[in-house]
Amino acid sequence: MPAHSKNQHVLATLRRGLALGQKELAALVGRSKTAIQRIELGSLLLGEELARRIAQETGVDLRWLLAGHYESEPIGAHGRRLTREDFDRHRMWRSQRVATDAEMGRFERWSKGCSVGLAGQRTPYHATMAERRERLVAVLGVSWTLDVTRNGKPVDLPSNMDCKAIARRLAKEEDKLFRRAQAVEVLARADRLVRSALEHKDCDLILWRLEKQLNELGKNHGLCVDKQLRTNGL
Repeated sequence: MPAHSKNQHVLATLRRGLALGQKELAALVGRSKTAIQRIELGSLLLGEELARRIAQETGVDLRWLLAGHYESEPIGAHGRRLTREDFDRHRMWRSQRVATDAEMGRFERWSKGCSVGLAGQRTPYHATMAERRERLVAVLGVSWTLDVTRNGKPVDLPSNMDCKAIARRLAKEEDKLFRRAQAVEVLARADRLVRSALEHKDCDLILWRLEKQLNELGKNHGLCVDKQLRTNGL
């Protein structure tokens, strides 16, 4: 098999289009940088299994990847040219936690015999999630401004998500017990913020930024906010 230059392979074309290095792409798909190099140089075949993994992790169209036409621009699964912004949005989506089979099994056992979501009934699952969220907000003294941009331009947030609405301390001091009534209020406010964001045309970026902001705050308190947020569906 004749050797290719590093620019004569669909992986090289994909990486250039997404501004990714070989090391970054390798980390995304669980392969070594050497393996990516060998594929791009033609000494190692790009198999369908790896191609599917690359498509899943980057959002590129699998058919474009397998066709091998490195002269053409990368096409996304949406049928259009795949851009770096598309890739970032795809990574954002991929990072959202998906319940495992075991977790879904527990949920089904908990919710058996309950009318989930009807007339506001609370299943044991919902109660557990509420307790975890209360534990989350109990340790955070929150004061921040939620800055969200799309294509470099500021996003107009819903009125109840401006800095004044969300810059309230949720706990007076870390070493004091968090009042349950206050936790209920915080939980209700958090739910309102999320619902408001979901109705916004830029909800994906708003929720993404909200999660990252909370995660940054959580690190200062030694709490894995990222895991807690995903558990609570935020």
